[in-house]
Amino acid sequence: MKAEYSISGMTCNGCVATVAEKLKNVMNIEKADVSLESNSVIITSSDPLSIGTLQEALPEKYTLSESMQIQPVESAIEIESDLKQLFPLFLIFRLPFRSLFLLLHSFYIHTIS
Repeated sequence: MKAEYSISGMTCNGCVATVAEKLKNVMNIEKADVSLESNSVIITSSDPLSIGTLQEALPEKYTLSESMQIQPVESAIEIESDLKQLFPLFLIFRLPFRSLFLLLHSFYIHTIS
């Protein structure tokens, strides 16, 4: 899952490094992208996490606000991979169906004439 949060209390790149380090130590967090410019953090995790769990990992100086957007990552990957797995099958069946269509079409034209 990917979730974006607003964060306050950061004033420098040292704060960014501290927040990123503390959040990466939370279980199930795969990645934490922290931005000083937008005062936000984008967290990629294997499971949904409560804001309380994330806040407990941070020093008191930093405050997380409710998530601005949540986007499941895995479902999009699964759908794409399923279609990629079926692509060779589509290629295999394309030729016989095209040949059958042409055969039936030519038979139909010969029966009319």
